[in-house]
Amino acid sequence: MDYGKQEEILEGEVIDSDYAPRGNGLSIEHEKILKQLEAARSSEERVKVFSVIADDFGVDALLSFIPAIGDAWSFVVSTGYLLVEAFKAGLGSKDISRIIGLQAADFFLGVVPLLGDVGDYFFKANRMSVECFVKNSEALLRKAREAGVPESEILKIHSSAEKWPGVFQRLLKLHKMRKSFLF
Repeated sequence: MDYGKQEEILEGEVIDSDYAPRGNGLSIEHEKILKQLEAARSSEERVKVFSVIADDFGVDALLSFIPAIGDAWSFVVSTGYLLVEAFKAGLGSKDISRIIGLQAADFFLGVVPLLGDVGDYFFKANRMSVECFVKNSEALLRKAREAGVPESEILKIHSSAEKWPGVFQRLLKLHKMRKSFLF
């Protein structure tokens, strides 16, 4: 017996309980989609902050000045963190492969003496990995709308996912200020 999908009989009609309204007005299916969307949006926001710190503030490039060890450390930390967030967000194998490929390219570029230091400044693997998370969130958003999830519930996810909007905005502001002083 499949306990996940039980059917209810109401006034002679068979209703799939996954789509039947619950106490909060949402079906089980809508709740599942909203949980997936919330996890994806939260991971997306955390990865954006991580990429600003690692790539835009140059932590990744600074680590590359420590021969071999710095690049290896950056690869392990970035790849590990991004993979954890990818699994939390429910990214597919194609996106996970892309993230690993970007991080590997960053690592192998970074181990080349001198060229690697310049390459680390311009090749933003973490920033490019953010695109995978954004595409995943957008796909889940479309899925929610196609499934008929109320727009008010979707908007709650968007506003609550930005748990650190102030921190992220301050980081971007600092980054823009830093760039204006350098160029």
